[in-house]
Amino acid sequence: TPAVYTETQLKYKRNAKFLKDEQCWEIFNKAIQPLHNLPHVGVERDGIKLSSGFIRFTHIKTAQHYAAWLNAQQVEDTLIIPFCYHSKMISAERRAVEDVLVTLNTRKAKNGVSGDDAIFQHDLVQKLMAIARQHGIRNIQLILCTTNIIEVGRDHDYDYAILEPSSTRSMVQAAGRVWRHRNKLLPEGMYNSMILSGPVKYLTRCESN
Repeated sequence: TPAVYTETQLKYKRNAKFLKDEQCWEIFNKAIQPLHNLPHVGVERDGIKLSSGFIRFTHIKTAQHYAAWLNAQQVEDTLIIPFCYHSKMISAERRAVEDVLVTLNTRKAKNGVSGDDAIFQHDLVQKLMAIARQHGIRNIQLILCTTNIIEVGRDHDYDYAILEPSSTRSMVQAAGRVWRHRNKLLPEGMYNSMILSGPVKYLTRCESN
């Protein structure tokens, strides 16, 4: 089914400063989807695989663009739920998004519920699971498009991270939001984070040349 874009999304798609469709798909197909599919990433219940990950971009407009692009995509056997979170949001909107993110991504074991399974207690996840069961969908992907706001003072625990290259300190801080609450070890030779092949500014410049 062809994607239906809003005027804002079309503006982003036409603007050379933003990633092209094929570049957006490349991020999805070579980073988001492979990370979601890893057996040690995400959680599974009733035959439905669920993951909550984030992409940390350098610039706010890139995060906005990619969240809008994700929102327009239809992927077989998958519910894609994008979020966008950055420092320029109006205060009420930012508080609302922060409330959702912190409750979704608090993955501490409590009352006999493991950190992995804690996410299934969230109202949004319960609604998404019901939709997935109803339509026979086997994958739910919660994808946060964000900036360096995620790096400091955010006690979130995600299943994976995808990072636009920046300073080593910045990338270490962002990666610290993966398995932050859960006492898990990576299987030997495996990973739960990726770094883009170059800054978006470089990738868009190469595309336009």
